[in-house]
Amino acid sequence: MDFDNILDPIREAISGMIARAVIRSFKNSKGENGPLVAVELPGQERHEDVPFMQHYGVASFPPKDSELLLLFPGGCRGAGVAMGSSQSKPGDIPQLEEGESCLYSKFGQKVVLKKDGSIVLTPASGKTVTVESDLKVTGTVNADGNVESGGSVKAALNVEADVEVKALASSTFVTLTKHIHPSAMGPTSAPTPGM
Repeated sequence: MDFDNILDPIREAISGMIARAVIRSFKNSKGENGPLVAVELPGQERHEDVPFMQHYGVASFPPKDSELLLLFPGGCRGAGVAMGSSQSKPGDIPQLEEGESCLYSKFGQKVVLKKDGSIVLTPASGKTVTVESDLKVTGTVNADGNVESGGSVKAALNVEADVEVKALASSTFVTLTKHIHPSAMGPTSAPTPGM
């Protein structure tokens, strides 16, 4: 019995089950397959409308020429599934320490889950972080720059400002609930709450 003749089709099917490919185009599809990619394998083998599987909760639109992994269940080249895309420019991938994770794009923004438990949110250079809903913070908000508002600013307790007093060549805290003003008739009283 010639085992090579028996095993050759099996070897060929197994070797054809996994391949690396390059994305040639990407399209979002609302059908049951979700996003679809057109890919090219070594030897100019091309496949169109290959379902692109992604992790639950993470959606991406990989740039053209990104690499990905193609799986062909049963070795059938007509029923591929694409997954695991990688950036076409490895230099854009953030450097992480063991155990850290990062959500990033080729445009420069990233969200890093640090090994110390902190989260670092970085927009692209010159861009902003936009919150399109109410923002509730439990804890202290520290700002190294200005805080601006297009509406009212409310405080349940007090607002303090560290201001420089040029006459004293020093700074002092001014509070909205306790401040007074000097006048010719003597200092004013502190503000009345609710006024």
